[in-house]
Amino acid sequence: MKKILLPALTLLLTAAGCEKYDDSALREELLRLQQEQEAQKGRLTSIEAWQLTVNSNIGALHDIVGALQANDYVTSVDTFATPAPGGYYVRFAKSPQVTIWNGARGEKGEKGDIPQVSVGIEGEVYYWRVDGQWLTDGDGNKIPLTGGKEVTILAPQLRISAATNEWEICTNGGCTDEDDWTSTGVKATGPQGDAVFAENGVDNSHSDYVEFTLADGETRIRVLKRNELPRFLSFGFKATDNPLALVYDVAGTVEDSVIKVLIPHVMVSGKNLVPTFTVEGDMVFIGDELQQSGVGSVDFSSLVTYTVRSYLGITKHYKVQVSSFTGLPMVFINTKNNAPIVSKDDYVDATIRIIESTPGSGGDFSGEVKIKGRGNSTWAMPKKPYKIKFDKKTSLLGEPKDKEWVLLANYADKTSLRNETTFFMGRLSLLEWTPRTHFVEVFLNEVYDGTYQLCEQIKIAEDRVNVADDGYLLEVDHPDWREPDDIYFETSRLSFTIKEPDVEKNGEQYAWIKNYVTNVENMLYSANFDSDTGYAKYVDIPSFVDWYLVNEIVKNVDGIMKTSCYLNIAPNGKLKMGPLWDFDVSLGNNNYDGEHPTGLYIATAPWFVQLLKDPVFVTQLKERFEYFKSRKNDILNNINSGAEYLKYSVIENNSRWQTLYIYTWPNYAIWGAYNNEVQYLKNWLDRRFEWLEQQSLFKK
Repeated sequence: MKKILLPALTLLLTAAGCEKYDDSALREELLRLQQEQEAQKGRLTSIEAWQLTVNSNIGALHDIVGALQANDYVTSVDTFATPAPGGYYVRFAKSPQVTIWNGARGEKGEKGDIPQVSVGIEGEVYYWRVDGQWLTDGDGNKIPLTGGKEVTILAPQLRISAATNEWEICTNGGCTDEDDWTSTGVKATGPQGDAVFAENGVDNSHSDYVEFTLADGETRIRVLKRNELPRFLSFGFKATDNPLALVYDVAGTVEDSVIKVLIPHVMVSGKNLVPTFTVEGDMVFIGDELQQSGVGSVDFSSLVTYTVRSYLGITKHYKVQVSSFTGLPMVFINTKNNAPIVSKDDYVDATIRIIESTPGSGGDFSGEVKIKGRGNSTWAMPKKPYKIKFDKKTSLLGEPKDKEWVLLANYADKTSLRNETTFFMGRLSLLEWTPRTHFVEVFLNEVYDGTYQLCEQIKIAEDRVNVADDGYLLEVDHPDWREPDDIYFETSRLSFTIKEPDVEKNGEQYAWIKNYVTNVENMLYSANFDSDTGYAKYVDIPSFVDWYLVNEIVKNVDGIMKTSCYLNIAPNGKLKMGPLWDFDVSLGNNNYDGEHPTGLYIATAPWFVQLLKDPVFVTQLKERFEYFKSRKNDILNNINSGAEYLKYSVIENNSRWQTLYIYTWPNYAIWGAYNNEVQYLKNWLDRRFEWLEQQSLFKK
């Protein structure tokens, strides 16, 4: 009866190393012995050569069982003919390659002439066998093929005794002293077959495994091939199994170890769904619970880990990610009595609920909030931007807690990516803080309102503009856009609004910051303008350099110290530029001065005209431009990933607002399809970099 050795589903032992011959040295020795045998026409050299291959095959058997226990699999089997007797190269995915030598043909002796070395299994442990009997140590204990993590079990070795011409065996791993060797009582009458593998003992004809037959002709070992790794073939949900949640069947995509499924409509009542799947493998688990296709519901509101297991105990894990609608988080805002939001000054009471459409973006949330309009030119657009405010600090989508957040509409930017692209550059820069954002789908009083960008409000806070309570946050703003309650001051060239803290007009705090900023401007335009002894004592140069470069690269039309240009200063610190804000009409997306990727723009702004006259400032500018240029591909790839993430939301947002294919102020180009708009953005940015690097201001 044939014995086919298969591992238990769970093996406690790991493969250990064994003492093996170097293949190249063995090949050279075999060739030498064959040449000597041919010259002498004798028997001894042939036996010596066969002795080498026998011990090599014992080591190969040890490694094959080790690979089997390690849940490894065969990637290829190749044959070779030279030197004789030829054999096989067997390669595994993780374990070392093994070489198996063919057995010789010849007359059978009285006892078969060569001791047959094989393996047997008891429980979950493999043990050596010789001539059908367990191989034991001096205490009568069976000798295993592998040991624990700190134990190395060496393969036995065979040799022919020069004194008795008998096969001898060594089992202690040393094999250096004569006392290490024990006679088997078998005379070495000639090469009479392999001691380990049967003739043609490697069968690679099966589609799912390689079979190794041992010399006893009965023991067979099977190791899976690569294409038989357990895996999911399909995963999805049938409407018949989920009549409340689905209208039609939904199929997921299996990508390496991640399965993604998009339910193409809004789901607000949970994600308890009955999945349907097919696998290559024998069992499917969630944790320790066996799963069946089409049987039992699973909560997919968070990532679910599935495990596929084969009958050999090999496993593969998958993270299943179920998203709904467009895959973006969904924000439901319901105002009290369905009151409209018509003012930038007056808040409206509301409730807010955030549903994490794709697990991993920060978790669901619900609470009470106040909401009002915001923005300057953007407030006049059909799709309104909003500001929301909580009574206490709140974390949204995993970001640091705060009371104030904004919802950017990005109505004028058909890609919705210009703000995020510039913020990404800000995160690459030396600026201390750049707003963190999340794209979301907004539903206002049960009406879908489109794709928005949930963003941190610019304000003084530990996790935002961290300048402590005694610091200042300023905005260079256009006088026409001041709010009635704004506290502002003017220098001879610029107008500054004090965003924080709250100060009294002409009070002590007001006077201090006005005098400080005025002094900076006076130093910049003074006769002894110098970075070492003048303005650098009051200005943080690295922040001015990086703020300038980001705004110049994206050609921000508001960045000429016109509006939305922020500065900050901490107690006992220097005046810094930042944070970045408001870039929806940058990067070629306007028809007044900013449409072409050529021309210096921020270089004409007040203050920067003077800064660019300073050799120290310009030297740093050149160095930092080289840095941003080296990150160009990172910036472009971030655009690509953003476009991929928004590919479904673009369809829904355009159905709501119909902005594609038409002019929306202040667009310069209208490319129609969303991907065309994204490509225009990338092409414009690439040409902008190319033009800037040719300018003397940026050449090192």
